[in-house]
Amino acid sequence: MKKFFVKIVGFALLFVLLFEGFAQVLPAAEYPVNRYDAELGFELLDKNYAPKGRFAYGRLSEIQADWQINNEGWNSKIDYLLPHQRSNKPLLAISGDSYVNSLYCNDAQQISGYLRTLLQDSIEVYSFGNAGTNMCDYWKYARYYHKFEPDYCVYMVNYGDITSSLKSYKPNPTASQVVLSGDTLAVLHKNIETSRAFKDLMRNSRCYR
Repeated sequence: MKKFFVKIVGFALLFVLLFEGFAQVLPAAEYPVNRYDAELGFELLDKNYAPKGRFAYGRLSEIQADWQINNEGWNSKIDYLLPHQRSNKPLLAISGDSYVNSLYCNDAQQISGYLRTLLQDSIEVYSFGNAGTNMCDYWKYARYYHKFEPDYCVYMVNYGDITSSLKSYKPNPTASQVVLSGDTLAVLHKNIETSRAFKDLMRNSRCYR
């Protein structure tokens, strides 16, 4: 029994080593690092840790896209300017999750970039999105980007954004969720330490990437 157990462990280690070696040959996806802003109550991308990188996916990493963190901590090649710093173009603010974050798209294919092209740059578009966010985070986004004084606000909401916001439906300590407390609704904020530990583990594993 002991020899059998040793063989199983040996095969498992060999598999991991071979897989990691194979992963070195193909470009692994690079992920930005989140930093929690206690004042804002949500996570931004940490420009100081990794200002830009390349996301890759597919069997042979054949689909690749470049991402870049701007001055405010969002995936965008343009900096977000306050009203007195930018032109008099109308401003559209888009909030959402990974669909808005768009690590897997180059700038022109992102929602914000596509809208700029479609509208022939007659309007400025700022996107505020991060993977894993839900409805509980979007109202925080709205309070935050009020300083930019957007003329229009759009929320990209999908089914998962709603269900992941409800603790009674899908409890998740790594996400902010709504819970019924007596006759009132309360927001339980995400467990930052649990969320960060998991993300760091995944980010550093080439098997995962």
